[in-house]
Amino acid sequence: AIRCLGSAFIISQIPQSVTKRAFDIALAASSLFFFLPILILVAAVIRLHTGGAIFDREVKIGRNGLRFTIHRFRIRQDTAVSDVFPKAVFDDLLTLFNVLKGDMSLTGPRALDEQDNGSGLTERPGLSSDTKSLLRQLLRSLFVKKS
Repeated sequence: AIRCLGSAFIISQIPQSVTKRAFDIALAASSLFFFLPILILVAAVIRLHTGGAIFDREVKIGRNGLRFTIHRFRIRQDTAVSDVFPKAVFDDLLTLFNVLKGDMSLTGPRALDEQDNGSGLTERPGLSSDTKSLLRQLLRSLFVKKS
């Protein structure tokens, strides 16, 4: 509900799930915008070096047992590509697309593997700690002034 107090409007009683989802979308979209040139470069290097597919797919189980697909760069340990690009960071940046789709959130429990037993999670799964650290460093570099 929006209440008017003089010339100021106060938005109250917005459910936490709505504000969390809005924050997820805003931060995921801005992060993808910032990292998109790097992701395209990684994809091009993988394609040129391996000549094959750029992505691997992995099925995960999320909220309420719903299955969703995570795309990961095809960076193998035995290639020169893995020496140039850290696998975990770039793979997890791709999961920001899952955040935009609504399969995942920026924060939350780890997504279940397809072979895990159970009925799923009660909330959207979150990103790995590597991605959270990278996004935190990005935000600090953008918004914290150095003296």
